[in-house]
Amino acid sequence: MLAVAPGPAGATPAIYISSGHGATEVPAAVLENLAKAMLGLKGLSELKDPESNTNQSRSSTDDAKDHDDLDYTDLNWTGGRYDYQAQKDFIKKMVLHFSGYKHDPKKSSKERYEERKRILQHRNTQHRRVFSLWPASKKMENDFNPLRDNPKGLAPPNAPAMWDGPGIWGATLFDHYNLAVIPGALFQTSGSKMLKWCLEQGDSYAAPQMAWAMTEPEPELVEPCDIGKLIEDCERRVQMFPGDPSVVVVPPLQAYIPQHLLPETLVVCDPDKLLYTSGNKGSEVQQRYKLKFSVEYDERRKQDKAREAEAAEEDRKIRDAFLADPHTRNEFPDGQLIDLLPSGVKEKEGPTTRKFFYVYPSVPTRAPIKEAQLHVSKEQFLGVGNHSFVYEARFVLPRTSFFDPQLCDGCISEDIRHQVSEYKFSPSFFDDKVGKMVYKDEPVPAEPQFSKLTPAPLPRLHKVLSYEGPLVMLKSTIEYSHEPCHKHRPDATSPPATAEVRVVAKFSKEDDLHLAREAQNYQRFPRYLFEHWSGLIKVPGLRNPVPAGPVVPQFYGYYVPEGEEVDAHDDKQASSDDDRRGKPIRFTAPFLSPILLVENCGKPIEPEDYGYDDTQECCSLVYRLRHAGFLHASVAKRNIVAQQGPLCAWPFERMFLPGGDTFTNPDGGPSGKSFRLIDFGRTEHVDALDRGALEAAIRHDQDRLTKWADGREVLK
Repeated sequence: MLAVAPGPAGATPAIYISSGHGATEVPAAVLENLAKAMLGLKGLSELKDPESNTNQSRSSTDDAKDHDDLDYTDLNWTGGRYDYQAQKDFIKKMVLHFSGYKHDPKKSSKERYEERKRILQHRNTQHRRVFSLWPASKKMENDFNPLRDNPKGLAPPNAPAMWDGPGIWGATLFDHYNLAVIPGALFQTSGSKMLKWCLEQGDSYAAPQMAWAMTEPEPELVEPCDIGKLIEDCERRVQMFPGDPSVVVVPPLQAYIPQHLLPETLVVCDPDKLLYTSGNKGSEVQQRYKLKFSVEYDERRKQDKAREAEAAEEDRKIRDAFLADPHTRNEFPDGQLIDLLPSGVKEKEGPTTRKFFYVYPSVPTRAPIKEAQLHVSKEQFLGVGNHSFVYEARFVLPRTSFFDPQLCDGCISEDIRHQVSEYKFSPSFFDDKVGKMVYKDEPVPAEPQFSKLTPAPLPRLHKVLSYEGPLVMLKSTIEYSHEPCHKHRPDATSPPATAEVRVVAKFSKEDDLHLAREAQNYQRFPRYLFEHWSGLIKVPGLRNPVPAGPVVPQFYGYYVPEGEEVDAHDDKQASSDDDRRGKPIRFTAPFLSPILLVENCGKPIEPEDYGYDDTQECCSLVYRLRHAGFLHASVAKRNIVAQQGPLCAWPFERMFLPGGDTFTNPDGGPSGKSFRLIDFGRTEHVDALDRGALEAAIRHDQDRLTKWADGREVLK
């Protein structure tokens, strides 16, 4: 959401929106529509008269309402930003409208209901269509050119560039717009882009739309559900049902692991000798592997390491600044404000004595994992391709990889009491009113109504009595630990030293370097291809917006046998011209396969099972990979996989959400599955291809995907 900032000194009181280039005044016409944009007409009326009977506001055309109490003849949006159910209902009406549905009063209510159901559930119905039109003023028609004027709006890193400029993103479908400023052409844009242009140009012709854009939340990185809690649940099941593996579900690893923290050594337990993928089997059932990084494409690993170092440095600066000047005017480090008032005495507004602040110790920085285990067996076989064998494997890592160290609350309380008792209070300490207690409005965040992917309701403000002034600083003497405090939790048992998760392990066939090239591509992919962001993005080449989810599976390392003398996986050799032409490179016998570890993202799709919106989303993966600079070069249904979504929900919840096996949506629409593109053994960076070969490959993929997206041909 765009921040509201005060105007320049001496200016007439007004509201300004801050940006990277200063502050821009918000026109009064826009401010008049701001409350309606947040709450909607219904919300405003309820604020004015909470006892009002909402039935009185119903349309007089009762016959227009069928089964679900929606007036399908009313196509005017009167809801607010935080009315999620009203947004769903309105989108359904717009889907029906653009699909040709006409309310026929001659038909019975049941007949109309069945007609709507047939349209909504038809596989070719478009549910993510852009239905809003940004009103264009004369100034915009004369001065604005979308191909030239591409203002930067809100957008996550994974939004593809449009017209060689910033990408198009919207928190919801209501934030995507069509724009008609050039005769015969219709452009897609976002509310945040148009808001920026209109404010810069002083154009408030589209005041209601500008007000709506001001309420739009910023893109948010959506993390998968907490793997630590899933591991704890698995450990509880083991304790409750010892010896019964049927009730123990090892969770899949789906979180991003910074590349510099991947295990350096992998001990592989292979009782079935699956690593010997040639006919010549070795005798060892346990192997030691080493992590191999691309020398040429190591940028993301360096960026991950630098990002963690920057975060630690920022925390250090905040801590040092506060320690040098313990005052509420400075940003607080991790810690807690201490109230020394006697029990039963409440603080009052006004002057007060100095408060204490207890500063927690700095959180230890994470170190690379020295060693992990991988357990593979033939029972977990997933499939075989032209170049590799695929298994689901159990990945055993130090438990500290998934859990942050903690401070003992009991130890903190003891430390505070000890330091306060040792503090030398001046005779006038409790009489000197050096600070003050003031009331402040603090927002209470509200949880999303349905899932983390939906906009959260409007935060509520409540008055909080807060301290302002100098502080007495106490530095903690307690240290972080992964072990429970046996002093204050004598019955607590130490957690296991390791934790187990599930991943996919790919083994190479002999005389084949596709797996080495695939690993190289995974290391070369930019981080945003692995990230899931909220909202919807516009992808060049597709008609409708798609979710801003990840494109590729998470990458958990490429490992080669320790002491391997034949440098068959060298970067230059793995991408050599000879290998591109398929010339075999011989390994010493018996051949021991390298290992590629990635996230398990589900099963290959059956294109016939998915409708228009899901097909567009699957196609978008190929286009988004290309806009990141990579040509997949092996577009096929076997290389697009799907699983229950959303991944931010708990596995049990996913069953009952769109995308779950037990969920049936009577209104049709996207399946809610989480799609991912896989198999990058043939993938090339666009810079590695000459222009003719690149254009030919793009045309080939484009033709196949376009025919599939338009329903003319099923992807094979």
